Amino acid sequence: MNREDIYVTQAFHLLPPNQQKKPSTEEVWKSFEAITQHEVKGRKVVALGDPARYACEHACKKFGDEFFKIFSSTINPSTRKAGMSNDYKATEIAKAIRRVL
Repeated sequence: MNREDIYVTQAFHLLPPNQQKKPSTEEVWKSFEAITQHEVKGRKVVALGDPARYACEHACKKFGDEFFKIFSSTINPSTRKAGMSNDYKATEIAKAIRRVL
């Protein structure tokens, strides 16, 4: 596998340094449309977290199912949910990568 074979994304770019709230779905889509779509088109994609999953699902609806070669979603590695160790999160991300390969 090479770096260009897969794209792992959180889908929202350029967060302000002291972001206190999660970006809205509208903000996520605007970021995806302005930046991410150009990086992911035609690639195998792993969407990290619910906002990225939403953006990828929305892209499939807007641009057609063939927009991605395939995409899978998983948890965001920065999530702070109780009981989720770094090992657990790494394992879940590795599973998502295997699904797109």
